[in-house]
Amino acid sequence: MMTLFSFFKEKEAKTCSILAMAQENVRRKANRSSCADIDPMSIDHDVGFEQIGGLSRHIQQLKEMCLFPMLYPHVFEHFNIQAPKGVLFYGPPGTGKTLVARALANECSRFCGGANSSTEGTNISSSAMRKRVAFFMRKGADCLSKWVGESERQLRLLFDQAYRMRPSIIFFDEIDGLAPVRSSRQDQIHSSIVSTLLALMDGIDSRGEVIVIGATNRLDSIDPALRRPGRFDRELRFDLPDYTARNQILQIHTRKWPEECQPSPELLDWLAEESSGYCGADLKALCTESVLIAMRERYPHIYLSEEKLHLDPTQIRVSRQHFVDALRVILPASRRDGTLISINSSNKASLLTLIMPTISELMTSKIPVGYQRRNDDELNTYKNGNNNLTRDQQLEQVLLAIKARSSVPAARLLLHGSCSMGQGTIFFSALLSRLDHLPIFLLNCEQLFSGGIFGTPEEQIQQTCRRARLATGQGTPVVLAMPDFDVLEEILPRPSWKMLISSLSAFTGSNSALLLAAVQKEYEYLSDDVKQLFRSRHAFPILLPNYSAIQNFFDAIVKQATEQPFRFKSKDCPEPPKAEFVDPSQQPPVRRVTKAESKELNKIYSQMLREFRIFLRDLLRQLIRDQRFKCFHLPVDKSDVPDYYDIIKEPMSLSQMMLNIDMFKYDSPEAFMHDLRLIRDNAIEYNPDLEMEDLQIKHTGRWLVEMAEALFEMELNDDFKEKLEDARNLIEEAEHSLNQQNEEQKEKSSNNNDDIAQTLLPSVTSSPPKNNDNNLETLQNGHASVDIPPAKRTKRERSSKKSSVDSSEVSPSKVINSAEAFEVEEKECSSPSSSNSQHSTNGFINGFISSSLIINGELENGNVVEPEPDLTLDLDVLKNVVEKVWSK
Repeated sequence: MMTLFSFFKEKEAKTCSILAMAQENVRRKANRSSCADIDPMSIDHDVGFEQIGGLSRHIQQLKEMCLFPMLYPHVFEHFNIQAPKGVLFYGPPGTGKTLVARALANECSRFCGGANSSTEGTNISSSAMRKRVAFFMRKGADCLSKWVGESERQLRLLFDQAYRMRPSIIFFDEIDGLAPVRSSRQDQIHSSIVSTLLALMDGIDSRGEVIVIGATNRLDSIDPALRRPGRFDRELRFDLPDYTARNQILQIHTRKWPEECQPSPELLDWLAEESSGYCGADLKALCTESVLIAMRERYPHIYLSEEKLHLDPTQIRVSRQHFVDALRVILPASRRDGTLISINSSNKASLLTLIMPTISELMTSKIPVGYQRRNDDELNTYKNGNNNLTRDQQLEQVLLAIKARSSVPAARLLLHGSCSMGQGTIFFSALLSRLDHLPIFLLNCEQLFSGGIFGTPEEQIQQTCRRARLATGQGTPVVLAMPDFDVLEEILPRPSWKMLISSLSAFTGSNSALLLAAVQKEYEYLSDDVKQLFRSRHAFPILLPNYSAIQNFFDAIVKQATEQPFRFKSKDCPEPPKAEFVDPSQQPPVRRVTKAESKELNKIYSQMLREFRIFLRDLLRQLIRDQRFKCFHLPVDKSDVPDYYDIIKEPMSLSQMMLNIDMFKYDSPEAFMHDLRLIRDNAIEYNPDLEMEDLQIKHTGRWLVEMAEALFEMELNDDFKEKLEDARNLIEEAEHSLNQQNEEQKEKSSNNNDDIAQTLLPSVTSSPPKNNDNNLETLQNGHASVDIPPAKRTKRERSSKKSSVDSSEVSPSKVINSAEAFEVEEKECSSPSSSNSQHSTNGFINGFISSSLIINGELENGNVVEPEPDLTLDLDVLKNVVEKVWSK
């Protein structure tokens, strides 16, 4: 059942993709874009720098690169310098790399294209304020193509379009897939793409006001030639948010909640402390999950009801317990791939009393101040922080954020103790939770022997130490964590162990790295290599807790175990009423395919049929070139086989199939295979099993069909066949929809005619005219017994020439001739013969139309002189109206 469901879901998705392709082509034609792959994307105006928390330093550097050169170009011209035009975002997934790029494009449009921006009293040029920033976003695989040279062409077109629409931003997401490291083992295609990108970013031609942003999770996989000034001038690392950043992100995601549901500052502080190791995406999922848990608690009936219920959102209140339950459900992204082992143990109240005294002593006596969290570490109040600060305090924090950090000397810490003291698990994790504001690089057995992206343990050690040194080179302190250091000594080969000791010994002096390790032995029992790396002053023993700490630990466990179990009470969750039934006819109508989209669908279908015919010609050419099928090339000659066409009623040959391809008779593989099977069936039907030659012909016919089926399976993609069928079905549905629309329009027009009939002919509806003399007298007087609408009557009264038929304008002879014609038709109408009933109807209709012509125009020699446009009546419509009235 699930397989069948998945098949239909996949089928629906492919159908929607074809329709989306047609809609996108219509949109691009409306925008008159010349190339589909170089269109700038629309900017999400809801995303700005105020929606980003904990990345104030990154935001300031991006402003220096993008905003300030466009707002204050005279400053850069005064010093004859060029602002950086390339920046590389790297870091773990979910840390806000793509979000910052979107916010940057939106902020550039706000500052440089805002209609309400004032330039009075500033040095900002008015031309700069009128600029619009074009934002181009490309994934790593978007620029790749199966055709040789097409990827390079797309890159050149992209940069040319960005240069023409400057100022512009090009954002390459997952750039490691587009520009990987060039090596001898790599495909030549990727090397050519990397070379083209290098030339475009910093070649002979200047790219002007075009800023290139790249984002990746694997910095080491990018070609080193891109990582230099002139191409990617700056590299911004996006780490997991620290305590302060997590607090800001939680405030952003709960800012628009109802006032009664917004968490208190104390609750936000507690959540920021408990969510160590969570990235921005995890915190957003945490807020979402807490709301879902609150809804589940208040309205559990929705999971059992098959009908829609009426829910009151004001009855859903998110409390602290809901966040606690959400913390147990959400698994942070950093813990899914093992990049961080910082499991916050403070969420377990029973362990808090045991480890907090030791952790506090460690942070005070063994961890240097430069590695500890500072309150002014980030620009927390700039633009999206605390509004209680004065202007001077905000400016001071701006300068503090720009100011480079002072270098922190290298430090080392070794946790040791007897086995099962928790130094490598509980204490180690709690200590890393206190250092979560720093980049943490992990070296443990699981990572070294997992066969990751770097392969062998020696490569893992080399790459991890290299990444840590690169991070320290940017002035950021890092933590190199080894929770099972003594185990590594036992399982690593001797050369690998010596390599590890040598790499760790290099972190000295100006390298701001904290080597944090844990062993399951006392310090005096460690090897000389470990003692040489971690001196006695670097060691910290983990001792047994005292009696009061142990008692508090078990008291918390017993208290939790003796709590009353949860029991459901119906009065706490009253069942909501059923939602009101909504008439489907009152719901918004389903969107129909427009004429432009239908035209684009036909164009796509024609292109697919052209590709299909090219494939059929190539397949048929292979079959014809095979001399084994020579007997089926041409139609059977009647002179050779006189009775062939008497037996075979539907002859077929490969040459006839060639003509069928040229005449567009094959729109599916089934139609083509039908004719091939017809050739086989004709051969089987005509040739008896008497001679070897006949058996050979029948055998060749079967061979022909199986050969074609094999070629179809090997060379024709199944997705192409499904898309071809889906496109044909969509075109049929579109035609049916358009026909239905036309019928609805006709029906609406017919209803309008009925309304006109009720308005114009109230007297005719009651009874048809019987007194021809009265009609003739009315016509001779120049008036007709037709009720004219008030608007038209008012317009007639303003014009005396149109209000009545004057004898000087219309001669009596013309009126009498028209009246005589009317009288003749009325005589036919009064005939008792049933065969003339239709003629009588036509007589009345033509007579009425003639009288209408006298009202709305003049008759000259049997021809009607057109009246004013506002009084013109459509004769066909009028005839239909009178026919319906007469039938009643």
